[in-house]
Amino acid sequence: MSALPSTHDPDQRKRLMAAGIGNFMEWFDFAIYGFFATAIGANFFPSSSPTASLLSTLAVYGVAFLMRPVGGMVIGAIGDRRGRRFALMLSVVSMGVGTAMIAILPPYTAIGVAAPILLVLLRCVQGFSAGGEWTGSAAFLVESAPAHRRGLTASVIPTTAALAVSVGAGVALLVETTVPAAAIVSWGWRLPFLAAFPLTLAGLYLRVKLDDTEVFRAIQARGAVSDTPIRAVAQTQRRSIAISFGLSAITVLGFYYIATYVMTFLITTGEMKRFPALTVVAIGAVIYAGLCLMMGAWSDRVGRRPVSLLGGAGLAVCASRPSF
Repeated sequence: MSALPSTHDPDQRKRLMAAGIGNFMEWFDFAIYGFFATAIGANFFPSSSPTASLLSTLAVYGVAFLMRPVGGMVIGAIGDRRGRRFALMLSVVSMGVGTAMIAILPPYTAIGVAAPILLVLLRCVQGFSAGGEWTGSAAFLVESAPAHRRGLTASVIPTTAALAVSVGAGVALLVETTVPAAAIVSWGWRLPFLAAFPLTLAGLYLRVKLDDTEVFRAIQARGAVSDTPIRAVAQTQRRSIAISFGLSAITVLGFYYIATYVMTFLITTGEMKRFPALTVVAIGAVIYAGLCLMMGAWSDRVGRRPVSLLGGAGLAVCASRPSF
């Protein structure tokens, strides 16, 4: 964790570690589904067409994204009522349990149509907790950070998410180079999902030892904790909500391109083998993580608006395809 913002405050370092490691675990669990989409499709969506099986698996991957804003609102509201610490513990436990249950979920050949239905439900749990994790961790870190280091501190969240994707790709490479191909389809794909249980325990242990932020404790002391935080925000912060949605839609585009689509594109369209494709994803995610820290630190110096505008412009330029 040496890449995290340095501080002489031991409590701040503990908060960074708890939020960063827990967030890493959450996104490792979330990302490995995509790296084993072919094997998962063979187990839960058997079809005479490998393409149809893969598309069904990726569709279930997409279902989790529909649950992310729901998780962000619900767990965020819980954090506003019960505290950031409780919200962080809830998100890490729900993600760990959902991922571990995928690891032991019987295939279609064993329980029939119940298998894909349960897989969809468990992916919904993962998406719900992932949305709550990003929301809760960001609020916790920003409220705990010194005013002049909020950008750098908040960058720990996307940084650890990107590192989780990189490590997930590395784990997929390890499994594919040590487990026979037939065994990967039958049981090898389950190994990274089983790692969710000890990771969950580690993340929960770190978060149980946290104290709530001074900001939340001050709100409690004033008796100003809202019983309906979603309604209160919707009534008073509509413009801020709209801006936040717009910025999020732009900024996460690059991350999800690396984390979800690029490997499928490299293999199916670019006709690249899985090993080099996974290597590209792992390296790309590490570069993304480093840039998150750099941009977070830069935003503390020049402001959030210039950095956001630069990022949006960069995505527009990189996404455009030259006609020559």
